[in-house]
Amino acid sequence: MRAREAPHKPVIRFLMKHLLYGSIGATVFCWAILHFDMGGIGTLIGRSESPQLWQFMLFFGNWVTFGGVAMAVAIMQLGEDVDNGANHPSDAPPD
Repeated sequence: MRAREAPHKPVIRFLMKHLLYGSIGATVFCWAILHFDMGGIGTLIGRSESPQLWQFMLFFGNWVTFGGVAMAVAIMQLGEDVDNGANHPSDAPPD
């Protein structure tokens, strides 16, 4: 007898996939900030006493933000568009 898949697993998989997308975006964004020294952030971090701590803080904060936004956008896109027919472009009188 095959064990049934838990009903929440597809949802968790869906959210983790989008969290990964957001994390990749955050990593690219943070790399660009440091590589191109936007706003002098790379220089400030490089000259600090503990650059690894500041890099971690930069990356972690952006991972949380970008990952959360990616999951939120994915969730909002799940819903169906319900159109009651009012103000629909096809209902406009012809010119």
